[in-house]
Amino acid sequence: MILKCDEFAAKKLKEVKQTVSKWEADGMDRAPGLGIVALTSDMDAPYIRYLTKDAHNCGILVFSSFAPNTTTLIENIKLFNKNPNAHGIIVHHDNAGLITEANIDNVVDWQKDIDGNTFIQRGMMATTYPGDMYKYCRLPATARAALELAWFYSEGKRVSIFGRGPVGKACANIFNSSGYSVMHFNTYMHDIRFACDFSDVIIFAQSPGRTYKFDANCLKMSKDLLIIDIGGNLDDDSGLIDMAANVKYIPKIGKVTRAMLLDNLVTNWCAYECRVRSLKVEELK
Repeated sequence: MILKCDEFAAKKLKEVKQTVSKWEADGMDRAPGLGIVALTSDMDAPYIRYLTKDAHNCGILVFSSFAPNTTTLIENIKLFNKNPNAHGIIVHHDNAGLITEANIDNVVDWQKDIDGNTFIQRGMMATTYPGDMYKYCRLPATARAALELAWFYSEGKRVSIFGRGPVGKACANIFNSSGYSVMHFNTYMHDIRFACDFSDVIIFAQSPGRTYKFDANCLKMSKDLLIIDIGGNLDDDSGLIDMAANVKYIPKIGKVTRAMLLDNLVTNWCAYECRVRSLKVEELK
């Protein structure tokens, strides 16, 4: 059975909007602000367009900054770091890989990093006691989206994760800290067959654009399996996934990812403006 996460994402965005409305009604001085930085060539990227629309619908201000090169982009990030109206910063990753090569994620003030990409946020996520992880860290939005969907659609606690990139590693870390039995694989068919027998949840966290074949015949022996295909890369020629009554398949989770980003932003906003327990290093000592 193929599922769409539209309704789940809409529910989460509604919760974000209600939180913003509540705090503003209680007299918050400043509205939540999101800073988006990207290269000029990515001005029309769907990610930026949809995230901006969702933010506006939730009552969040959006400050977009586009730069012609990485040097100017870094300067724009530094301005957002100092801007009290920007409570969180998102760096859009270009297809050419210039953002990653220049290590631009770590220019972002770690306390304004709402996608868990800076070294400090990643280190805190890996070393903070699991019960405090959600308090002190802003978890990577895609991995958090996968976790929330797993909570909602499956009661099982055994998860297999395919893909050893940043998203796959973040998923493994978060699921392990949330009480799951985690197995982490590369994408080989014999591993997928084993995972279908072992798992309650399977997560495909491969890079977007990489299509790979999936032998759906290995689903026949599985029971109540949830498959979360983060990038929509799975190619099932047989159509068995759609027909299998014991399988729930979610082909893309981008809408939930955006909801998690905005939820992280609002958490940051409350921390900055209400002076509630914030992301302060001294609190961890």
